[in-house]
Amino acid sequence: MRTTLIAVLITLTLGATAAFAQQRPLVTEDPETVGAGRVLVEGGLDYATDVVYPASGLEGRLLRFPLIGFSVGVSSIAEIQIDGGLYNRLSITGRRPAFGFRFATRLPNAGNESGLGLDTTDFLASVLVGKTTRSVRIVGNIGLAILGDPTVGDRQNDELAYGLSFARALTNAVEVVGELNGRINSRNGQPPPGTESRGMLRVGGRYTVGSWRGDAAVMLGLTNIDGGVGVTAGFTYVFDAFRVP
Repeated sequence: MRTTLIAVLITLTLGATAAFAQQRPLVTEDPETVGAGRVLVEGGLDYATDVVYPASGLEGRLLRFPLIGFSVGVSSIAEIQIDGGLYNRLSITGRRPAFGFRFATRLPNAGNESGLGLDTTDFLASVLVGKTTRSVRIVGNIGLAILGDPTVGDRQNDELAYGLSFARALTNAVEVVGELNGRINSRNGQPPPGTESRGMLRVGGRYTVGSWRGDAAVMLGLTNIDGGVGVTAGFTYVFDAFRVP
């Protein structure tokens, strides 16, 4: 039975090729041309799940429609082909992890006279990791914070800086967000003033309309020097300022 079925399929394939070299639903190019003076028109659609694009790190469901092709036989041994699609849409279901590095310097712009500054210059180096799975975005930071000692000019305190956040899309416009962010003192005993361990928990939401995004969150201090409960609110606007070649 299996041998008979294979023979029938081969016969049908060879017969179709002899008629005119149509390929759908296959994409391997057939050396048989459409024939001198003949025109082949084909159309269709593609739908696939779990498609991965390594360059962008995107994963999702791909729809291509309509797929249109024309083949014109200019001689018995040559033809001209025009193939393409009018609509391509990737419904993103996941993103590959993204990695980055961040280097920052905090300058002593706020002096100790105001009570807000320490007259020190601090440095921060962090590794950034992000991953999106369906409608949830998870971001993590971990790095080294080098904080100057305001009491001794040639001394510093090295601390572990960390951050972990999530964003959950409820609709195309509304997101619920939250994070845990802070630093951990690594020195034994009492750390220099202004370099103590700190931590803050934020939970809130974002609402996007076009290029505008509004946000609000409740803040909760995790140490006795981070305060109690607070609130934050603001907006973000993104626009095209220049064209990169």
